[in-house]
Amino acid sequence: MVKLGLSPTGAKNPEVAQKFVDFLTSTDQQKAFYDTTNEVPANTEAREYAVGKNDELTAAVVKQFQAAQPMPNISEMSTVWDPAKTMLFDAVSGKKDAKTAADDAVKLIKDTIAQKYGDK
Repeated sequence: MVKLGLSPTGAKNPEVAQKFVDFLTSTDQQKAFYDTTNEVPANTEAREYAVGKNDELTAAVVKQFQAAQPMPNISEMSTVWDPAKTMLFDAVSGKKDAKTAADDAVKLIKDTIAQKYGDK
C-alpha cells in the first residue's frame, strides 16, 4: 500500500509543504515508517532496506510490485470501488459464492460505465 502526501495548489506556505512532503518520502523516514508499520516503502532505497529484513509478507508485496501494472488513471475507475467492495463482502460472508459475486460485480461495473460514460 502506498501512502501519499500532497501539497495542494494554493497552499499558504508551499515551500514548507514541499519540505514536509520531502521529509515523508525521504529514505530515512520511509525506513522508520516501515519499521513502525511494516508497510512496504514507496522509496526504492527504503524498499531495498525493507526487503533486507527478510519478512515473508514484505517479500511477497515487493514480488507483486515487479509483476503488477499501475491502475489506470481514468475516471471510469471510480465506478469500480463500490461493486468491488460488495463483491468481496458477498464472497467472504458466504452470501454468494466467489464466482457469482465476481460476475455480478463485473456486470454492475460494465453497466455503470456504459450509463455514465457511454461508448468511450
